[in-house]
Amino acid sequence: MNSHSMNFRSKISITVRRFSRKYGTKRDNDWLQAYCNRKGIELKFKMQELRTYIQSM
Repeated sequence: MNSHSMNFRSKISITVRRFSRKYGTKRDNDWLQAYCNRKGIELKFKMQELRTYIQSM
């Protein structure tokens, strides 16, 4: 079971990196920002929350 959580953690980390401002493409960043604006999501807060969750794994 432990190996599955490590695989999950690495896959989520790759996804987070893809949508980060530093490493992501402009296209991905624009899409994510537009999506969050439409849905009323505070992206920075959600990314911080996800980071905290991943670190606790």
